Amino acid sequence: MGFLKSESGNYSRGQSAVEYVTTYGWALLFLVLVIGALLASGIADPSYIISEGCNLGPTMQCNFQVYSAGDISTGGTTVIAFNVSNGFGYNVSIKSFRVSLESDDAIFAELADSPITVPSGESFSDKAELGFSASPGSLQKFNVHVEYVSCAKEINPECKVDDAFKHTVTGKIVGRILKGSE
Repeated sequence: MGFLKSESGNYSRGQSAVEYVTTYGWALLFLVLVIGALLASGIADPSYIISEGCNLGPTMQCNFQVYSAGDISTGGTTVIAFNVSNGFGYNVSIKSFRVSLESDDAIFAELADSPITVPSGESFSDKAELGFSASPGSLQKFNVHVEYVSCAKEINPECKVDDAFKHTVTGKIVGRILKGSE
């Protein structure tokens, strides 16, 4: 029994459909195997793709480091240390600098207890315990809320810490927890 041929000598439509499904079936099987291999290798893990960084806008550049201090199993804590640069053309007085975990927005650190005046082009550094334990290597996301007073000569030449001159900057920090020794 052979293949059925039409008067023009071509295979029947059924044979063409089987060949079509078989060809694309092999291609789909290969695609599923490649995607499975990528997922198994960890390359497609979202924490692998997400880049670390500190973003407070173009006028407040920041660098940070988040690390676990002490042994997590015995109540160690997580510490954040960073440096924020004043990119404004005038001095600013930072009233508060709050860091909170993105997932529940509970405030973990208040880095500036009292106003800190930062001259234009200079920076300040600080560190604080965040009040929770995170294992080294884990990726954490934080919200940052900065309240500052403009000390521009045109509006506040005496750099009074007054709510009339207050501004707010919000941003994000995404970082992998490092193993610390403190």
